[in-house]
Amino acid sequence: MSNTAPFVAENSQTKHTSVATQGVATVWDIVPLHRLPVIVKTPFMVAVGALLSGAEFHLSTVGVTMILGGLLWAVLYPFNEATDLAYEENREIPRPAWAIFALLLTVICGLGWQVRHSVGILLAGMVLSQILYCAPHSRIRLKRYWWGSVLLSGTVNPVLRLWCGAVWGIHGSSALLYTAFLCIHLGAAFRARVLLRERDNRLGYSPIPSWAKSMGIFTTAVGLLATLVLLLKHELPQIFSLFWLVATLFACYAWSGRAKSMQELRRGWLLFAALSVIALLFLYFNH
Repeated sequence: MSNTAPFVAENSQTKHTSVATQGVATVWDIVPLHRLPVIVKTPFMVAVGALLSGAEFHLSTVGVTMILGGLLWAVLYPFNEATDLAYEENREIPRPAWAIFALLLTVICGLGWQVRHSVGILLAGMVLSQILYCAPHSRIRLKRYWWGSVLLSGTVNPVLRLWCGAVWGIHGSSALLYTAFLCIHLGAAFRARVLLRERDNRLGYSPIPSWAKSMGIFTTAVGLLATLVLLLKHELPQIFSLFWLVATLFACYAWSGRAKSMQELRRGWLLFAALSVIALLFLYFNH
C-alpha cells in the first residue's frame, strides 16, 4: 500500500481513482482517544468465554490470552482508523505505519500460537476478519457493504473473542449464552450502521435497508432478555446484573432516537470500560 497513492471511495457508477492527498495523518489521527476505552472489551469477552466454559483463571493460560487479545485490538483499531483515513478522507498514511501494523500483528499472533495453537489461530482469524472489513482497497473492503459490516462486527469478531477464552474450558457454553452474545452485538452493529447512513451515502457505500432499525431493536431485545434469563438461572455472576441494567438503559437511549450520531453513542464507552474493569477484577478474585 503506497503512501503516495491514497485510496478514495467509489460507488457502482464510478471507478476507483486517486486524487490529491488531504494531508499526512498524525499519530493522534490514527490512534484517536475515543478508541482507547473499547480496548478493554476484548479481555472482558475472553474472560466471559473462559468463565462460562468452566476454565480455571491462570495467568499463564486465560490471563495471557486476555492480554494478547487486548494487545491485538489495540493494534487493529488504529489499523481501522488508518484505512478509513486513507480510503474515506484521502489522507496520506506514512509508509512505516503499515509495516508497524504488520509486524505487531504477526508477533502477537505468533505469541498466541506459542501459548496454544488454537489461540493463535483465533487471533489470526480476528486479523483476517479486520482486514476483510476495512482494507483500503475497494475489492476487499467489506465495510462498503452494510451486510459485511453487520456480519463481521456483529457476529464473527465477537464470537472469536469468546472462543479465545472458551478454548481453556472443560465444557461447552450454552446455546442461550451464544444467543445473548450474538443478539446484543448484532443489535449494536445494526444501530451503528443506521447512524452511519449519511456517511454511507456520501461515500457511495451500500445503505442499510429500512427494515434494519426494526431488526436491530428486535435483536437487542432478544439479547437482553436472554442475558436476564442467564442471570436468573445463576449461569452468570450476579455482578453482571449491573451490566445488564446499564446495557438495558443504554440500549433504550440508543434506539430512542435521541442519539443522532456515533459520536453521541461513544460517550457511553467510558462507562462500559469502567464496568468492564470492575467485572474483570471480580472474575479474577473469585476464581
